[in-house]
Amino acid sequence: MDFTKKNNWTVEMLEKPLVLHTVLRPEERGNFDLLWVAKLDCEKTVGGIIYPESN
Repeated sequence: MDFTKKNNWTVEMLEKPLVLHTVLRPEERGNFDLLWVAKLDCEKTVGGIIYPESN
């Protein structure tokens, strides 16, 4: 699965790894579009792709 594409993610899939890599603002939690922007920003900072947390 291509995790660089927005349609392959859900709110839950975004929130879990992002809390490990960055600090989410209250308005980002539960907001898919803001979480997606946070993911892209985080990826720029870490220099790689953020993947969903594996179970």
